[in-house]
Amino acid sequence: MHNLFAQRNSWRHPKIIAHRGALALAPENSLPAFVTAGRLGVWAIETDVHMTADRELVCFHNKKVDGMTEGQGVIAEMRFDEIRALRITAGSNVGSFAPDELRIPTFREYLSVCRRYGSVPFIELKADIVGEALCLVRRMGLEEYCVVSSGRLEHLEEARALSDKVFIHHIFSSEDNIPRLVELGYAGMSFKIADLDDVPGGLVEKVHDAGLRVCFRAADTTEVMRRAIDMGVDYVPTNCVYTLGSPL
Repeated sequence: MHNLFAQRNSWRHPKIIAHRGALALAPENSLPAFVTAGRLGVWAIETDVHMTADRELVCFHNKKVDGMTEGQGVIAEMRFDEIRALRITAGSNVGSFAPDELRIPTFREYLSVCRRYGSVPFIELKADIVGEALCLVRRMGLEEYCVVSSGRLEHLEEARALSDKVFIHHIFSSEDNIPRLVELGYAGMSFKIADLDDVPGGLVEKVHDAGLRVCFRAADTTEVMRRAIDMGVDYVPTNCVYTLGSPL
């Protein structure tokens, strides 16, 4: 089985997660954001996945299209053709991209970008679509080279029941969840700690001793990212630092 962590996180080989794609350079969760992140060589590209009323998987952060597009509505209540007719109207450098580049991407398009550039798909699921998402991941040949993440343990339990190969990640977890994640196996967790000064002493070591992976909130300066790596985190989400050179 492929191990995403055969090479540890380090300054030389940082496991940077581009949160919602390269959102500092292109609108979040857009094809340009995914492609830009891939071209920059990040370890993983994060996205959020929802399902339309006619069961098409698409990438978008919120359950509603309001605010980020010219439309309104709940994705789960809209048909795919309605979603596809919308254009993203907000975000970094939105005016620099052609209308066709600003369509809400399908999950398949996102996975294709990750596969093309060798970036790990870091997939956040908020809705009960674990089976549908994993089915496409498997068809795309990425089951051993992706992360399924959720704030809900039941989603991760379902993912593990469907696959013993996929890495699972619990968002904003707590130490109380360590035993269950150990039981599920091949898992990681993040803690909702924004300032590294607030990380309790020994926490990273405790998670590692249990055989789990760990990260904290987004590192949005090179200094914070380097410090997080030095603390021993296994991957680092970011909104704007895509290399360990100067922030973009």
